[in-house]
Amino acid sequence: MLVKHALKTAIAAGILAALFQNSDLAHIQYPVMGLLATMLSSVGDTVKAGWGRLGGSVVAGVFSVLIVGTFGISPIAAGSAFILASLFCEVLGWKALVGQAGIIAALIAAEPELGADPAIYTVHRVFDNSIGVFVATAVTVLFWPERPRLTLQNYLVRVLGNCNQCLQKIVSSVGGEASPLIAIEQHTTEMYCLIQQSDSLLSRSLYGFLGRQLVQDNWSDLLATERRLRRHLLGMTRIVKDDHQNSLMPLFSDQLQRLAEEVSDLCAVTTELIRGGMAAKAAAVELPHLSHHLAGMVDRLGQMRATNSLVSYPIHETIQFYSLLSLLTRLSQDLEQLADKLQHQEKVAELPGWQFKLHPVPAPQVKHYLKTGIALGLTIAIVDFAQLPYGYYAALGLVVGMQPTLGKGLSAGKQRVLGTAVGALVAIVLVNTLGSNPFTVGLGMMATIVGCARLGMDMAGYKGGCFLMAIAIMIHSSEPNSYIWGRFSQTLLGVGIAIAVYWLFPADTAAQKIDPSLHQAFGNLGQLYEQIVTNYLQGIDSTATTAKLSEQIRQAIKTQTSLQTETKLELIEDFRAATIQRRWNFLISHERALFSSLLSLQQVAVSSTSTAMSDSFLAELQTAMQTTSLGFQAVAAAIPDQLPKAPNLLTPFQVLEQQMEKLRPTQTMSKYDVNQMIAFFGVISALQEVAENLNQMSQHWPGKQVADQSGL
Repeated sequence: MLVKHALKTAIAAGILAALFQNSDLAHIQYPVMGLLATMLSSVGDTVKAGWGRLGGSVVAGVFSVLIVGTFGISPIAAGSAFILASLFCEVLGWKALVGQAGIIAALIAAEPELGADPAIYTVHRVFDNSIGVFVATAVTVLFWPERPRLTLQNYLVRVLGNCNQCLQKIVSSVGGEASPLIAIEQHTTEMYCLIQQSDSLLSRSLYGFLGRQLVQDNWSDLLATERRLRRHLLGMTRIVKDDHQNSLMPLFSDQLQRLAEEVSDLCAVTTELIRGGMAAKAAAVELPHLSHHLAGMVDRLGQMRATNSLVSYPIHETIQFYSLLSLLTRLSQDLEQLADKLQHQEKVAELPGWQFKLHPVPAPQVKHYLKTGIALGLTIAIVDFAQLPYGYYAALGLVVGMQPTLGKGLSAGKQRVLGTAVGALVAIVLVNTLGSNPFTVGLGMMATIVGCARLGMDMAGYKGGCFLMAIAIMIHSSEPNSYIWGRFSQTLLGVGIAIAVYWLFPADTAAQKIDPSLHQAFGNLGQLYEQIVTNYLQGIDSTATTAKLSEQIRQAIKTQTSLQTETKLELIEDFRAATIQRRWNFLISHERALFSSLLSLQQVAVSSTSTAMSDSFLAELQTAMQTTSLGFQAVAAAIPDQLPKAPNLLTPFQVLEQQMEKLRPTQTMSKYDVNQMIAFFGVISALQEVAENLNQMSQHWPGKQVADQSGL
């Protein structure tokens, strides 16, 4: 899909060059800027980006007329214009206009050529930008238009449909009906493909306003739930495949069938919630509850254990049925939680809109605009003093580099500088080989986007590179080296000033606090896991000893959620905001899932009254604990960077299973009573669930492309 987007942008740029490269248009660079700022992955996002570009120019014109008319043209006027125009858009909630309005108002108030008649310049700027916006919108509509939000919703509906159908076939096979395993496997395979497509689509749609909306929908959490549903179904499929002659399961076929019917009803309700059919009456929708059906089967098994009638069935059949119930419980919990999330999901406001409603601007954000405005005035003063010919780009580089935290500033600045360098290299090669023509512009656009992507840059990087390349070929083809070097060096100057300002005046923002909190929380999760397992192996009740740690983790999750809400009000460079927020969504979502799994593990471990079986497999259990603990440590150490390649956390459980299979023919297992074995396998199942959640997290770490070799 990257190639498609690059090709779409190349087509649009080629059309623009063919129409206007040799025209008498005064500001040919503005159609190019309008095109690059507007060209996004979806139709809706492209339209909103175009509106933000044009609307922001209008607001900039209004404020520059007021500022220039009052104070004249100067660096101080530029900084003031930036601050006032930005805060005006923030107060009215016009998020799409913020960046454009502030920086353009500043440049008009700083440049004598632009500020001589700011009203006339604004008209020309809006008109010229609208050309690029129109071409970008037309190409987006005509060539491979995407509607990511609707597509993701449709994929989720199909995943639920396959989940329901798969469960129905599994339950039918338990009841003795013929349900070919190949049909069940087809459903799980289709679920896998849909989840992979959703993940790929979400990764491509994290730019602009739609990206923010998808993050607010928290698709990272929804995709994690989809993967867990499939994982539970795969586990049930293995049980049905291994024990299709199980003599205990048919006793519960009626109860299992009623549970399957309730699951079907819940999937239907959830589908309506996804499609929005119940949005207006969501609060009144009563979701089916699955727990009472599961509780009824567990109670019946308890009665059979109390009357010793369960001992008449082979022990491995009893264990397999308990495993089936455990997986059904997890599947039911995930389905109920999914429906509950969708039912109480807040409606995402459309961005932007002509709503004259005042919005409070947080104090840290006001400080950020003030600091950026002062730094912008300083940058323009340096440019004027040194008489640099391309000071425009120093100002743009500064605004890109001014982020809420040093890390984000360095990242955004690096993207901008490296992207500009890639564009410069492409421009030099093409100008000196193919010359200046529409084909060269289109080819250069595609080469720059693909090159930046291969180097790990996102849109914040390739936008700068594409713009330099296009202008160098279209306008400065006779002396490209001077323009390219001036543009690159002054972009670097602006980014450098931004980093220096941060060092001198560090910000105190919510964004700075989330990653340290997540690092600490995953470290605590690892400690909690070790305490629970160690106490279980020693036969000690861990409830009291882990209470304080559990409360710390619970409070950390609440704090992180609150901090993330605050960060959505803090200024982060437009096209990186969604990517950063998605990573936080991913980590917090898996943090909750792991904490829930650990609480379930503790409950099962505490209810175990004997360690006789665990003593027999002590070495294997300790290996599993150590491997999973290393997984927790790797995740904690990786925040906020990339997760290093980690071992498969499920390998120790495969070894444990093989060891138990070896002992089965020797009758060694027969010395344990059924209650001991059920409790032991319950603990193993809970341990494996923790490892599977952690393994799933490591495989789908944001920005990490890892082949799903485990089938999970």
